[in-house]
Amino acid sequence: MGKYYSQYLHNCIMNQVPRDINIASYRCPFKVNSGKFSEFNTGGLVGGLVSLRNEHKINWFCFDSEGGVNETHNIRIHRVPIDKETNRLYYAEFCNNYLWPVFHYMRKVDTFREEPWKAYKKSNIDMVKYIVDNIDREKSILVNDYHLSLVPNELKIIGYQKISFFWHIPWVSYEYLQVFPWLKEIINGISGARKIGFHLPHYRKNFLNAATFYSKEIQSFQTLNKRVISVPLGIDPSTYEKTEVKSNKFDEELKNIKKRGIKIVSSLSRLDYTKGITQKLEAFKNFLLKNPQFYGKVVLVLVISPSREEVSEYRWYKETIDRSVGNINAQLRTPEWTPIIYIYRRINQSEVLSLYRESDLFLVTPLMDGLNLVAEEYISANENCSLILSKFAGISYYIDSTEKVNPFNVEEFSCAIKNMLEMPIEVRKIRAKEMKETVRKYDIGNWLNKMIL
Repeated sequence: MGKYYSQYLHNCIMNQVPRDINIASYRCPFKVNSGKFSEFNTGGLVGGLVSLRNEHKINWFCFDSEGGVNETHNIRIHRVPIDKETNRLYYAEFCNNYLWPVFHYMRKVDTFREEPWKAYKKSNIDMVKYIVDNIDREKSILVNDYHLSLVPNELKIIGYQKISFFWHIPWVSYEYLQVFPWLKEIINGISGARKIGFHLPHYRKNFLNAATFYSKEIQSFQTLNKRVISVPLGIDPSTYEKTEVKSNKFDEELKNIKKRGIKIVSSLSRLDYTKGITQKLEAFKNFLLKNPQFYGKVVLVLVISPSREEVSEYRWYKETIDRSVGNINAQLRTPEWTPIIYIYRRINQSEVLSLYRESDLFLVTPLMDGLNLVAEEYISANENCSLILSKFAGISYYIDSTEKVNPFNVEEFSCAIKNMLEMPIEVRKIRAKEMKETVRKYDIGNWLNKMIL
């Protein structure tokens, strides 16, 4: 696996990370159909932690419509059953329509209703019950993200002590969060953990600032400052550095594009209004209009993974993207060249590696993002990686050797595309080396060592 993975294993042993790791999250690491495992679920948390399965025995608690316990790939999955209506209120309404936008400085609802909050509380309690039935109180457990913010304090009340909690999305300012009716309950729930983690120092600062407004209601408030840390979730870089790409049609198509002397600018994200997809399209269009010398010499490969398609707003957002891609291609295409290659489907791991390795320039430009592990994966996978980051992506705090843009600023964004495509290879190699060193420094082992009690 290479010297960096060996160093990761050494770090885990030296810091006495337990061989058995207990994890709780909303999403299961594998998709299950009729009791059989099919494929990995997408998402930064799953991608980061699943890489540990070769060296650790993982107990993973998550929600699933079927329920049950299964074991595969050294991961024992405890699927907590949740019915369709509860999941709609808990996940689609409370988590996706209430929590997600508010913690990305967006307001998508006019009012907050009590029913989704009740479903959120019930689901958190159901998760606690499954944990209690399967993990002894002296064991450590790592609870993850905004879906399960009430779990830490409930476990503490029962008698669990080794509770860690990590909030994977941004924690925004208290002034903005005051609109949220259950902020006190969320903060109190999180505060039950002995260790609390955020990706960035200013997320940590915002959380502690918000907590001071409820200091009298929060248990152990006096020790909260010492219990809250900032540490970015990382990946196992060797997974992307060393893994060979399995033969696939997508890889052949990308290689054929490059054989024609065309540079590939690419983007990979799930369908979400926080990912800045329409802004990215506008910037690429502006880049081409102002730099006609690139006609026929560059394409944008836009890969979007379907997400939350049952939500009307997401369906509308996809239609907006479809129209934008269609309009740009209709306006600028030639008989030999189409500027945007648009792929709307889930691509498998081999196809992801193909995209990373064949890309001359990669765009990670969300309107706001807690961290963004896609950037780390690309940096590890591409020998001479070249990257444009949004200033509002958490990963930009750690990655210095790249171009950073305001995705709302079309001129700045389009100029950055031109500058990066014209960057001398010598400069690109130096920057790539620096970025790779940063990703190795903040790998999954670093995160685990600091979060597991």
